[in-house]
Amino acid sequence: MYKRVFRILISLVFVVFYAQAQAQDVDLAQTLVIDVRTQEEWQDAHLDDAKLIPWEGIVAETDKLGLDKKQAIALFCRSGNRAGKAMALLNAAGYSNVVNLGSLEQAAQALEKPITH
Repeated sequence: MYKRVFRILISLVFVVFYAQAQAQDVDLAQTLVIDVRTQEEWQDAHLDDAKLIPWEGIVAETDKLGLDKKQAIALFCRSGNRAGKAMALLNAAGYSNVVNLGSLEQAAQALEKPITH
C-alpha cells in the first residue's frame, strides 16, 4: 500500500517539475491561462487575465470553451500541485499543449503580470 502511494507521489512530483520545465518553451502571449484554485483563493488574489476553472472540473469546463485540443494552455494554482493534476486530466482528455506554471507567484513572474488582491 505504502509503495503504491509513494510511486503515485513520485509520479506527481515528476509531472509538476517536467511541466514547469516545459513552460519555458511556450509562447505565453498565445496561451489560455487558467487558474485552477478555488473561488475563495481567486477572491484573495488572482491574475486579471487568467480564467478561473477549479481543477476538479477542468476537463468539462475546458471542453465547454470549444478549444482546439492543440491550443496552448498554461495552468497554475497555489503551489503547482493542483495544476499538475489538472494538466494530467487535460492530457488524458486529449489536450496536447498544456503546461504547469506552478504557483500564482511563479505564473505572475512568467507572464510578467501583477497579482491583484
